[in-house]
Amino acid sequence: MYPYSQSDARFRTSVEDDAERYTNLKLTDVVELYQQFLGNHAGELVLVGDFDPDTVRPLLDNIFSDWSVKEPYQRIRAQTFANTKAVRQQIITPDKKNAVYFSGHTLPIGFRHEDYAALKMASQVFGAGSLSSRLGERLREKEGLSYGVRASYSAFNEEENSRFTIMAIANPTNTPKVVQLVDEELNRLVKEGVTAKELAAAQQSYVQGFSLQFNDDGRLAGLIADMILQGDSVLFYDDLFNRVKGVTLEQINAAIKKHLIPKKLIVVTAGDLK
Repeated sequence: MYPYSQSDARFRTSVEDDAERYTNLKLTDVVELYQQFLGNHAGELVLVGDFDPDTVRPLLDNIFSDWSVKEPYQRIRAQTFANTKAVRQQIITPDKKNAVYFSGHTLPIGFRHEDYAALKMASQVFGAGSLSSRLGERLREKEGLSYGVRASYSAFNEEENSRFTIMAIANPTNTPKVVQLVDEELNRLVKEGVTAKELAAAQQSYVQGFSLQFNDDGRLAGLIADMILQGDSVLFYDDLFNRVKGVTLEQINAAIKKHLIPKKLIVVTAGDLK
């Protein structure tokens, strides 16, 4: 989905290439990277819990104040590959008990786009990890083909770039059927849309599930760090929830038809696929 060139830091190398790179890595390479790029010039530190800020701040200043760096920070902007060619690929991994199905395609819209919340709810209805989702009901409950299946939709905050993905785990012998049924369900989603009942359940489930993260200190720290990095205020999540709650049936079905394109799906299956 993201075919960056080999000169790009985000280029995905093969397992064989990774093994060769790690084998040839020298200590001087690590030291050079550290001295050139790692420092206190950019970043966010969020602490959540029972602590005294007046005690912690001097300690942090002592640790990070002289951590200089040669290269100034510059964010690498995400690139949108809207016209990536659809492919279907098998990766043979002998003697593996389970097989993995992964598919998806990119969309040239970002978090701020008016259709973001609608697409988020579409992925919630389609396969948000629940047995009551479309994929959960079809692949697990009805057909008994998959040990786990889910769909997700995520978007960049600063660029018009997002992706819709589907993942499933199954017995290798069931993989062709999994591919077939995911195709069927995605085409049905685009053709028929979702119902008012499905949308209402998705909205409630998403807001309740997301809100639970505020009860976990580690996740709360991550959410606050993301908010700071994006330059948003404490009202960020209130705005997100309001956007989700405000999605109408007409909006979600229009967004599905406009942005989810089954023929663009990149499908990869891996396992002992004989």
